[in-house]
Amino acid sequence: MTKGKHSSLAAMMLAGSLSVGAQAQGSSEAPQNADKAGTLDTVVVTGQKDRLSTPGKASVRATDSTIGKGKQKLRDIPQSVTVMTEKLLDDRHIDTVKEALKTTAGVTFLAAEGGEEDIRLRGFSLAQTGDIYVDGMRDPAFYDRDNFNLDRLEVLRGSASMLFGRGSTGGAVNQVSKLPRLMDEGEVDVTLGSWNYKRATVDVNKAVGENTAVRVTGMATKADNNGSGSSIDKNGLAAAIRTGIGEEHEFLASYYYLNNQNGLNYGLPWLTTGPAPEDRSTLPSLKATANFGMASDYNHGKAQHFTLGHVWKPDNQTELNTRLRKGSYERDMRASTIRFAGAALQPGGVAVDAGNFGPNTVLRRGTPLKIQNLDNLMLQSDLSKKFEVAGMKHELLAGFEWQKDEKEVFAARSAAQGGVNLAKPTGTFGNPGSPWIDESTRVLR
Repeated sequence: MTKGKHSSLAAMMLAGSLSVGAQAQGSSEAPQNADKAGTLDTVVVTGQKDRLSTPGKASVRATDSTIGKGKQKLRDIPQSVTVMTEKLLDDRHIDTVKEALKTTAGVTFLAAEGGEEDIRLRGFSLAQTGDIYVDGMRDPAFYDRDNFNLDRLEVLRGSASMLFGRGSTGGAVNQVSKLPRLMDEGEVDVTLGSWNYKRATVDVNKAVGENTAVRVTGMATKADNNGSGSSIDKNGLAAAIRTGIGEEHEFLASYYYLNNQNGLNYGLPWLTTGPAPEDRSTLPSLKATANFGMASDYNHGKAQHFTLGHVWKPDNQTELNTRLRKGSYERDMRASTIRFAGAALQPGGVAVDAGNFGPNTVLRRGTPLKIQNLDNLMLQSDLSKKFEVAGMKHELLAGFEWQKDEKEVFAARSAAQGGVNLAKPTGTFGNPGSPWIDESTRVLR
């Protein structure tokens, strides 16, 4: 059998060589018959470049990025860039920007008060330096960002001041929203998980003309997160209409809304075992499902923005992208700081230490509030021009950015200031209870 196989292969190789020889002979005779052959009619092919933008759900791998104030090949960006497409985020079941950043290199998290993590890129805080963007425009507020309307998430490491102006040297994060495309498609995803986790998302795209399309996405998520207080209850909606797709002038109008009605677990105090800072340790023998805060604690927030955009493409080498965005953000956090009660309230009248901590140790609850509103208006225009000089390819980036922010910060009035004193009861670590106060009666200033 082995010999027969080799013979067949030899015959095939011989036939291939004869075929090549025949083609060579035919080609040598072609010039002699050229005068007898007729001329074919001209064939004209017309089309539009990038008429259908590639959706982020098509692949886990991206080759382009828009984080550099224009569409660029990743291989042409001389910095470290990570692009997480919608398909990659879906395959990993990642629902929030925070969780997505945990999977990338160079990103760390520090504990921060108020339910949000201090996200740091190469050691620099993203939120504090304004290095978080939505479609290349700053996303200035503190809120729990969701992925339901993201086509991809882009992370640029290293100094980005050449592209974005002010900011840190750690890098930047750009959230790229889903855009309407010239096709009809729809998708509904439902996810169920432990701790009563339920999530549903919908994504509908519809072409309504030769160069016009609309897209609507929505999300609803709930979870009790093991009953420890940090429950999730949020919903969102995004809608966009895009016209002039593939033409010289393209227009976009979009609206984004996210509503978080989440619970909150503000954490626990350190248990000091000695005078040095390193003599601190976490509290022992506590159940992970226990909630030592108030049943009335919550962490609510809303984010919404309306965007108008225009893209002018006079040729394949020039693009002027102009956007106007009006944003409104609300945050209302009512929490309880858990601390050890004074020695007078502890069993035996002795201050708490590692030796006497136990179920009967008394805790007290503080009242940290973070209530603030932020309204902003932004206008941004970016020009990208590609050209060739002296046999070398160049790209010119230029533009301007104007932004106006108005921020209101509220605090509680005391009884002496015309407010009310909402006293929070004490409890024990063995039996914290589930106390509740009416936070709506608190008077703000």
